Amino acid sequence: MLDSLGKTVLEPNPGHTPYRFSDGSQAAPRRVLQVAKVAQEAREATVGLALQGCIDHRKGVQGCGKVKAVGVDGATDSLARLARPEAGLAEMAIASLIDGTIKIAWKRLRHSAMDRSNRVPAEIKKKLVQAGGWWCLVGAFHRAPASG
Repeated sequence: MLDSLGKTVLEPNPGHTPYRFSDGSQAAPRRVLQVAKVAQEAREATVGLALQGCIDHRKGVQGCGKVKAVGVDGATDSLARLARPEAGLAEMAIASLIDGTIKIAWKRLRHSAMDRSNRVPAEIKKKLVQAGGWWCLVGAFHRAPASG
């Protein structure tokens, strides 16, 4: 209910049922559709789209001296890594990400980075692949103690 100034007035609620507010204005249906559209877009947003939005924003403020070129380049490189088929994170909807998926993709990404590196000699790459889970190794192929 509205008072003479158009402000909401709560009516007595002796039964303690939840209050329900509705918008009776002519624009109300359009707002409902807009909210639904924005919610759907948010559910469908991918990691790649979000990171690309970040990159675009950084490029936009780079000219103002607020972001260095290296920051834009780093984000662009990160997007390229996440888009690798072995990582497969760029095309995933953010809303669908769970810990297990992220951890698996992160391990694949680490392996891909090592495999594609021009700084790791081929013989070392071969040994690391044979060791499996090489990112858990410390020193000369000794496993790190399990944390827990």
